[in-house]
Amino acid sequence: MASSGYVARCVGYTCVVYGALVVIIMTKQGSIVHKLVAILTHNHFHRGVLLGSIVAGVVGVSIGAVLLTWHIKNAPPTQTPTVQTAHTNVPKDNRTPIKKGQLPIFVYFGNTNDTTGTTTCDKVWPVRRTIKQGDDILQSSIAELLQGVTDKEKNSGYVTAIPNDTIIHDIAFASSTATVAYSGSLRDMNKSCARTQAFAQITSTLLQLPQVHKVSMRYTE
Repeated sequence: MASSGYVARCVGYTCVVYGALVVIIMTKQGSIVHKLVAILTHNHFHRGVLLGSIVAGVVGVSIGAVLLTWHIKNAPPTQTPTVQTAHTNVPKDNRTPIKKGQLPIFVYFGNTNDTTGTTTCDKVWPVRRTIKQGDDILQSSIAELLQGVTDKEKNSGYVTAIPNDTIIHDIAFASSTATVAYSGSLRDMNKSCARTQAFAQITSTLLQLPQVHKVSMRYTE
């Protein structure tokens, strides 16, 4: 079917082109044709050739039109390409995009939805925050930690054990050790589980920094 259609298309185009050339000569060069007719009217042979050419042109156009019409009607339907759509259930990163000039860090909180089976008081989980590049990374990280959890994080079970009145007066850094000077009711929590978790939040937030190898907590008035 494909080869016969190709042949029909080629013959059709050839016939149409031939017939069109005859028509163009007849219409564009009318004066020349008239002269030829006037000359050929005295010669039956030449007159027959002229009339034969005209008839061949008309027949050629007709045959070409028929063949092209047949090819169009019998051409196989065009297949629509199948477009593969991407999966919509791919997990998306719903975290807040990091803006230019910001530095991503983690702060650590407890979580009431812990399903690991262990209940140690110092277990904490990281939550991403951003701080301004160029600021003191130790001070800025703890400042973000003291902001507490967001409403969205609360709905996910995150909690903080650090009292609201906790004040960080200074974070000294020397010999890979960060010494945190603090005040507030955090000291009065004695050795409760909440106090252990609060200290774990502070130490874990600082120990994420590669330059910090140890954290020391110091109460100050």
